[in-house]
Amino acid sequence: MNTAIDLELAPAVVPVRPPLKLRDGNPFAILSAAKRVALKAEWSLPKWDEFTTSFRACFAAEEPEEQAKALDVIRTHFELDLLPGFSFDPSAWDHRQHAHDD
Repeated sequence: MNTAIDLELAPAVVPVRPPLKLRDGNPFAILSAAKRVALKAEWSLPKWDEFTTSFRACFAAEEPEEQAKALDVIRTHFELDLLPGFSFDPSAWDHRQHAHDD
């Protein structure tokens, strides 16, 4: 057999994406939540810059397909959990200031 164990190779380590829970589609709330999670995951500054640049580029236009691209960007960097009531519609956002769950 030519398995990794037979060849005495180290098993491949699959990078784990940190979990991110989102309550609403407010881009500022998303970046804030992502920042807290990225800090806990000890991301490097270049990795954070790559994420934020890609994410912010999706909100240059207020179009649904751009918002879908934003979710794709988030999913490539985080294990995404959209909580009930999540929406990109500003009228559905929670505009109160409150502490976020980690």
